[in-house]
Amino acid sequence: MVRATVIRPGSWRSWAVAIRPGSLPVAISPVLVGGTLGFARTGSIDWVAVLLVLGAALPMQVITNLQNDVGYTVRGGDSSGTRTGLPRATASGWLSVRQVRAGIAVAVLLGFALVAWRGWPVLAIGAASLLAALAYMGGPRPIAYTPFGELTVFVFSALVAVLGTEWVLTGGTSATTVMAALALGSMAAAALAVNNHRDSAHDRPWAATPSW
Repeated sequence: MVRATVIRPGSWRSWAVAIRPGSLPVAISPVLVGGTLGFARTGSIDWVAVLLVLGAALPMQVITNLQNDVGYTVRGGDSSGTRTGLPRATASGWLSVRQVRAGIAVAVLLGFALVAWRGWPVLAIGAASLLAALAYMGGPRPIAYTPFGELTVFVFSALVAVLGTEWVLTGGTSATTVMAALALGSMAAAALAVNNHRDSAHDRPWAATPSW
């Protein structure tokens, strides 16, 4: 737990609370798996392409974390003082909602390098991923407060992230990669289910409050 006494508003530590670097391996591992299996299948790999994919995947995870921070605060999720888990930067007053939303906009721009390199299919994948990231804890009915949270994480951390990585790097995919994607997606969904079960009693009153 990060203590409020060591966080200065607007500092890099406050951004670290919102970005949550400890969660970034969630974005890195599908790229590593998809890239490794793509290399095993084709015998070659474009390292520039790998860096571009990582440069798109990491901002997407950052966007998800920032939106969760903002969405939870706007909905009043921390107002009761009973929430468990890590602190929220906006709810703690270390960052403003406007600052975090500006950070989301910057993270979106970082993904356009990959779009320019691989074209409209990447734009379609990125747009779908972005909408899912924003809708997870945003809008009048966030995905996080529906039965589809785990399914959404499963789809985007498995089918989209792993298979999309191999396709972007090699132009194709394989049954082996599908199996690996299903395994990663299952683990991500299971972890989310445990987290949601822990917070279910606290989150229930805020489920009907719009966050944008």
